[in-house]
Amino acid sequence: MLKQPSPTPRPIPDAAYWKQLRECYFASKKGALDEHDVKLQETLAKAGTQIDGSLVECEVRHGAYGRGLFSKKHIAQGTPVWSCNRYGVFTTRAQWERFLGSLPHHMQYDVVTWAYVMEWDEEFPQVVGLDLEPASLMVRVQVV
Repeated sequence: MLKQPSPTPRPIPDAAYWKQLRECYFASKKGALDEHDVKLQETLAKAGTQIDGSLVECEVRHGAYGRGLFSKKHIAQGTPVWSCNRYGVFTTRAQWERFLGSLPHHMQYDVVTWAYVMEWDEEFPQVVGLDLEPASLMVRVQVV
């Protein structure tokens, strides 16, 4: 039986990756920022060089299921682990398509894997959301 070669592991996103993702997000809005986008800009400006909203010590690395966000130590049940305030919202198809079109292929692959649909408001009942930080890699939680 012929053995299939193992796929090359996807690279771990670095600070430059998240910066580019955020820049493309704001560019996709073509200057028409809504209240959420303004708050997001303020959050990012206050954060300075901190690229994520982690509340516990963690790292992004490869694990049994691919890339992921892993705690560096035990976290007691019920402990908040993330401040979820660095996410983008696409209210129109045009914004989403401009955003995807502005990204290199390897980032497009990540984005369509990480994006999610969420309830928003009366004007836009459902929108596409995307974490613009390593929270995108928080896909599996194991309680020990």
